[in-house]
Parts: sequence; structure tokens; C-alpha cells
Amino acid sequence: MERTVSSKKSNKKFLYSTIVENFKRQIDDRELLPGDRLPSIAELAIKYNVSSITIRSAISELGKMGYVISRPRTGIFVSVDNAIQPRAPRRPSTERVHLSGSAYAQTLAGVMIGLIAVAPPPDPLDLNRWAHFNQSRISVLRGAEQTIGEAGGTARFVGIDDWTRIHAELRTAIKSHLDAGASAVIVIDIHNHPGLADEVMAFVESSDFPLIYVSSGKTCSPPFHVYCDNKATGLMAGTHLLRQGYRDIVFIGPLDNIWVDERCEGVAKAVEIAGNTGQFREIPDKSDRLFDDPVHLYNGVAKMRLIEATLSRLTGWPGIAAANDDAAMMIYDIQKGKGLTLGLDYGLIGVDDEPQVRSLGISSMFPPFNELGHQAVQLASQVLHGRISNADVRLPPVLFPRESTLARPHSSILSE
Repeated sequence: MERTVSSKKSNKKFLYSTIVENFKRQIDDRELLPGDRLPSIAELAIKYNVSSITIRSAISELGKMGYVISRPRTGIFVSVDNAIQPRAPRRPSTERVHLSGSAYAQTLAGVMIGLIAVAPPPDPLDLNRWAHFNQSRISVLRGAEQTIGEAGGTARFVGIDDWTRIHAELRTAIKSHLDAGASAVIVIDIHNHPGLADEVMAFVESSDFPLIYVSSGKTCSPPFHVYCDNKATGLMAGTHLLRQGYRDIVFIGPLDNIWVDERCEGVAKAVEIAGNTGQFREIPDKSDRLFDDPVHLYNGVAKMRLIEATLSRLTGWPGIAAANDDAAMMIYDIQKGKGLTLGLDYGLIGVDDEPQVRSLGISSMFPPFNELGHQAVQLASQVLHGRISNADVRLPPVLFPRESTLARPHSSILSE
């Protein structure tokens, strides 16, 4: 009888440990992302064929380890702390091979990888900003070229700098790589040019040739896609503001684009996870945003006026998440003209970490451009070795907190 009881306890412990380890793996491998909602206790009990007590114990243990957080009457969520931990980027769910260190030795030996990158059109009104984004494109290329070299392969580069002929330019660039004997092609489009995304999809639908598409957000759904996770970006921005004590969280995105929607959704998610500790507002409404064309040739004056009208609606001590650094700098200029002090009268965080926001002390987030190139080559290697047939790799940004979101004495800081 004693052996039977001991066996039952051992079996329960095994099930409990298995559930804990399973969720840890999914979170570490980024199959579950920060802010993702887990099934209910009842649903998990059915899935694992265990009692609800066992599930609650496993969730409690995961909470102590910092993997999940439970919100009464809201649900169980992957902890937002995972958005700012140096965890590995999400890997393809169909393959768990992690290529690193000596594993690269013969991975691409004798293989040529074609690289195609779209250069942003020069902006004569803001050459410094153009140079910053051009450098970001180069960072992706450098990450890819370094990884190809470490794997024993060869990189071949073709650039596209004529945005008026982007369809024809892409087809010509791909043909050039094919003629040269490339085994796979990586297309780098960190500006999310809609025309290029359409051309990428047209190519992959008519060919079996391995093509990996790299962008700064999810613009289409090719078989192999590596991109920055804009929802995670918004989640990190909202969480940071909440932790600094801001309770009135406002998202300001003057341009109408899918990446703006996703970042807004992420900020709202952070407030939802926080429960009763904050409120969320989106200003201006999506219907009031300005049209954002592929080359971002929007009217700067109109954008400034829209942001100015938006800020006139704010009172108190708001924490502002700007859609990007361009909007953040406009917000800074307008508020400064009103005599309001950054970080004291309002909080502010942007995205892109442009040089000017650093000099102004504005908190920002930087897309992991170098890592985008690195992951694209890893993906190409797995495709060429027949290990996967499709993959969707999303990478979170890096947070740089500065004076604009400093906690102030009158704030009520969220307890960790």
C-alpha cells in the first residue's frame, strides 16, 4: 500500500514538473511571447489530463520563476519581463536546431547566399534622419554577412535604390543571384515597402527557390519571414511607462499604417495586463490619422498640427507612447513650446532610437537590426538542409530608458 501511494505521488510530481518545463521551454523559445494569454485553468487541466490543483501549482511555480503573471478575473499571461530579458528570438515551431558556435563550421560550406537590400530614398529636408535609416539597413546586411562568413559560406550583394521601379528592380536582382549560382536569397526591406512585399509574395508563389524576407514589421506572409515584433514593441513601451508610475497611458500615432496599429495594440495590452493600475487612450483615433504612403512623403506641417491638436486634449501627468521617434520629437518640441518639462510634466517614449532622441534624453526602443540579418541566415541554412518548410521569426526591440521616463517623487511606482 505504501508503494502505491508513493507511486501516485511520484507520478503527480512528474506531471507537475513536465507542465512547468513545457511552458518554460515555450516561453524561452518564444513560441509564447510576452503578453500572450494562456488557456484557463480548466482548459489546461483537460489538455494535460490532470486536476486543476496540479495546474494551479504549476502556474504558481512559473509565477515565482517570473515566467507568467496571473490577473484576477482577467487571466494568466506570459510575464512582460520576458520582453526585456535577453532571451533567444522566437524560433520556427517546426524545428528546434539552434545554430551557434562550432555548429556553424560546415553549415554553409561552399554555399552562396544572395543578399538584396532596399535603400531608402534620400530626404533632402532631413539628411541626418535618412543617414540613420540607411545605417540601419547596413546593420542588417552586416549581421547577415558576418553569419554567412562564420558558417563557411559566401555572400553576394545587390542593392535596390530606385523606388519608382521597385518591382522590376527586385526581379532583376533575384535573377542576377540565380544566374550567379546562389542557393538562397535574403531580401532586406526594413522600410516595409508595400510594393516590395507584394513582389516578394508574387515570387514565392511562382517558385520553389528559397527566399527569406526581412522587414521591420509583418507586412505579408511568405513561407520564410524575419521581422521586428511591433506588438512586443508597444507592450514594452506601455509596461515601461506603467512601471515608472504613469497611470494615464496615451498612444500617439499620427500616421495610418499597420505598424502603427500593432504598436498601439501592444501598448493597450500592457495596460490590460496591469489591471486596475492604469488607463489607456489612443489619440488621435485611427479615422483621424494621416495617410502614410510607401515612401513616407507625408505633409510634415499637417502631421505637426495633428499632434498639436492631440496634445491639447491631454491633462494631468500622462505617459505618452509615440508611434516612432519622429512623432516623439514633434511631441517634445510642442510641449517645450508650452513650457512643459520632459519627464516632469509628462513621460515620453519613442521607437527607433535616432541620434537626436538620445541627445534630447527621450527614452526609445531600437529594433535589433543586426540580429535580423543573423536570424535570416540561420533560417536560410535550415531551409537548405531540408529541416523546415516555413517559419515566422519575430524579434523584440531593445529598450533604452532615459530622462523622459524617469520616475518622479509624486509618482506611484508599480511594485515589482
